[in-house]
This record gives sequence, C-alpha cells and structure tokens, in this order.
Amino acid sequence: MRNKSKKIELVFSLIAFLIIFALMILNQQGNLAISTRETVNVFINSFFVPGAVLFGTGALSWTGKHGVFDGLVYSFTNFAKHLFIPTRTKSKYESFYEYRVKREEKRSGWLIYPFLIGLCGIVISLILTLVYYLV
Repeated sequence: MRNKSKKIELVFSLIAFLIIFALMILNQQGNLAISTRETVNVFINSFFVPGAVLFGTGALSWTGKHGVFDGLVYSFTNFAKHLFIPTRTKSKYESFYEYRVKREEKRSGWLIYPFLIGLCGIVISLILTLVYYLV
C-alpha cells in the first residue's frame, strides 16, 4: 500500500512539473524563434518555475511533518471555536502538549518526490544559466 502511494506521488509530481513546464513554454512561445540565447532563456525560466513550485511544496511538507505548524493550527482552532461557536464547547485537547502527542501519533511522511523533482528542475535551470552566460 505504501509503495503504491509513493508511485502515485511520483506520477502526480511529474505530471504537475510537465504541465507547469508546458504552460511556461506556451507563455513564452514568441521568444523561441528569435535567437538561440532567447531560446535558452525560455528553457531556463521553464525549468525554474515548476522546479521552484514543486521544491517549495516538498519543503512545506517536510516542515509540516516535523510539527512546525502545530502551534498555529492549535491556536487558530481554539480561537475560532471560542469566537464563532456560541456554546463555548470544551476543547478536544486539554493542553497543547496533549495535542502535539496526538498529532505525532497520526503524522505521516513527507512528500519527497515533489521535493526531488523540483530540485532537479532548479539544478537544470542553473546549468542552463551557466551555459547561457558562458556561451
């Protein structure tokens, strides 16, 4: 089961990268026929943007896995309950510590494939940038 979900994560990450890459190419299509330098510039942008988006998604997933956002979620949930629910229902958890312990038990892994595919896109764009300036 876990192996199948990782394959699905990989496929969706690749599809997302390719869709954003294609949209970037289509957006800059007028620059492709101007010169070789402009064509390389289009590919630099087209690899960097989906790379940055997927890298950021993977990085946020990693920080979420380590509980960085737990305090914000706990605070805003309690604030919203006390502000918007007139009955003032009792909180599900006695304290923030209890909330963190329960979240740790249910926490799943992070999205490694968007992180790696995004990193590859950024590295390819950096290599193309070197080619752009050295040639």
